[in-house]
Amino acid sequence: MAQFAGGEIAPEPIDAYPEPWKGPEILLKSGSLKRILGLEIQMEFVTTTLEGLGFVKLKEDDGNTLWQVPSNRLDVAREIDLIEEVARIYGYNRMPSTLPGVESPGRITSPEEAALEKVASVFTAGGFHEAISYSFCSPADNLMLRPDLGEMVRISNPLGENTSVMRTSILASLASVAALNLKRGNLALKLFETGRVYLPKGAQADERITLAALAVKGTQYRAWNGQEFVADEFSLKGLLNRCEQKLTGRPAITFGKCNVSAFNPEMSATLVLDNQAVGYIGQLSDEVQAHFGIDYPLVAVELDLTDFIRKSRQTIRFQPFSMMPRTERDSAFLLDRSIPYAEIENFLKRLDAPYLKNVRLFDRYEGKGVPAGKVSIAVNFVFQSDDQTLNNDDINELHQKMVAAFIDKFRAVLR
Repeated sequence: MAQFAGGEIAPEPIDAYPEPWKGPEILLKSGSLKRILGLEIQMEFVTTTLEGLGFVKLKEDDGNTLWQVPSNRLDVAREIDLIEEVARIYGYNRMPSTLPGVESPGRITSPEEAALEKVASVFTAGGFHEAISYSFCSPADNLMLRPDLGEMVRISNPLGENTSVMRTSILASLASVAALNLKRGNLALKLFETGRVYLPKGAQADERITLAALAVKGTQYRAWNGQEFVADEFSLKGLLNRCEQKLTGRPAITFGKCNVSAFNPEMSATLVLDNQAVGYIGQLSDEVQAHFGIDYPLVAVELDLTDFIRKSRQTIRFQPFSMMPRTERDSAFLLDRSIPYAEIENFLKRLDAPYLKNVRLFDRYEGKGVPAGKVSIAVNFVFQSDDQTLNNDDINELHQKMVAAFIDKFRAVLR
């Protein structure tokens, strides 16, 4: 350039690349491979693999190795990238499949949740399917099940008239679900739901925890041995008694006359707890079934669980059972059929009978041989002392006094 083109030689050379490129250095710790991959890999395999991929081992100290990354591996910048390269060449198919350990702090189940789980276990064991329905419905559905509640909790921006108010009865939601299932041919219908109903109470709604269940009345199906599985008022009552035992440890509900229009008064009863109506059980009225477009008879129960949950928190104390022998007496009576058995049982248990342990209805008959408007019932009396063996004279005297009091109270006839 200086000789032929007149160029001038500079005093010092100009280098456009004064500092040669040096690849990043990554430390691969001795325990990282096992901690990440979950298995032991020999260091010889690690060294052979990384060197074969162009990595340069700079030094090794106590199992820890320092590696220089080649210029063409811009994707390798951390220790985990080196481990991935080793795992890729080793083979993922050779690694054992193990689930990582998970530590959960857990949580405390509230009394409300525990009670609802017990109720759900009883009804699922009874062949019912749990439903989860919307908490809002139409005003007409609410009024059909709870005509006594003209006021309702209204939604400010409803999607439509059918979802414009909060439900005052879970049966308002379940009946719609039942109607849809029956139209699809599901005649062995048994549904239950636990949730909240919303009763108007000033500016805020009174939210009550409630159980509701319904089923098509009659024979649901027959087992292979011919045994029939029937759904009716009495099967629902049996499930209700099991719920009582699980929640409170003892029967607490009594039954009274049903006077609500949603239920058939001849086949229904009011559920009473501490002298307060807490629900209803029995066959739904024809008006309710027609409103929801249901052509099959339905039996249902609806129960306010709020007070039951409060009672379930009480401590159940064990009472030692008597080692003395029991003595039983049976008596049959003819009386008016309008007298509910709950009233009879309560009367007998309140009598001054120190050795009376239990009273149980074991037969009820009306028909041929029984006058119209009358019913024949048979009651079993169980007597037992806690500290002595009772003789027949004591038992007979006590039993006769109870029978005489019963006849006088209900104007019954001893059969």
